[in-house]
Amino acid sequence: MKRMKSALFSSLVVLAVLPATVRAEKAPLTETADPVLERSLDDYPGRTYEMPTGEGVPEENALFIHGQRVVGTTEKVFAIIPAEELAADADCEIDLVDGRFGSRNSEAIQLFTAGPSCQAVVKIVLDPAKTVYTRARFELQYGDEIEGFTLNIGDSVSNNGYGGDGADQTRDSEVQIVGADLAVYGDDTAPTGDSKVLGSSPGLAVPGAVVVLEVSNNRVSWHNDKGVDGAVKSEHVFSLAGQEDTEGQPNYDIYAGFNRVVASGRVGKGLKRVKIKLFH
Repeated sequence: MKRMKSALFSSLVVLAVLPATVRAEKAPLTETADPVLERSLDDYPGRTYEMPTGEGVPEENALFIHGQRVVGTTEKVFAIIPAEELAADADCEIDLVDGRFGSRNSEAIQLFTAGPSCQAVVKIVLDPAKTVYTRARFELQYGDEIEGFTLNIGDSVSNNGYGGDGADQTRDSEVQIVGADLAVYGDDTAPTGDSKVLGSSPGLAVPGAVVVLEVSNNRVSWHNDKGVDGAVKSEHVFSLAGQEDTEGQPNYDIYAGFNRVVASGRVGKGLKRVKIKLFH
């Protein structure tokens, strides 16, 4: 049974939920973490923020909610990185310090949600018939201070950490980094009990580290520049080949939240820059 049931979104308010720890015991609470690990969206009020509106903002500065540009925002949110400025080894770059985003292929990678706090969510389509891509590599560059949720890659649009979503997909596996630790949670079909933890890697995201993850159908792998690595290969992880889903439509999409979870609410800080590369 799902821990997360439903989420309400208004056109100018983003809602969400999430806490922190990879191990069985609960982690110390911080301002960026939800104080309750086991709670449904029906019980949890969520953490919201108002999106300001106004006139006269340059076109290159934009706020995005669910992939849609919200025009007329009063403050600079995310500026566009021109394609010619993107690194040669990247199809997408996200600067979480200065609030900049660039993608070579908007059909394959789009800015799904972004706000004034320089947290962001991207949607990636790994459909060989539509975008020709089947695998995504994420290169994460960390700063000196890391706190809370800095990464959440999910198979559901409402993933919010710890193996929960808003009942949008049965195939709702996710990988998260909370503090220094990575954990992989299986989807609703995983026979692993309440935790659904299929893999973990303590100490992966240390200050100053570069962390690389790769996601493809039924597989996720990771390593950092300090010699820590690992992988999970399972039918309960990232169903990206049109597998049957009893709650939603089969799809080839993944969502990646940076310094936050996909569905918002549970947040963090310390991730500075992201490069994404897609492969056939």
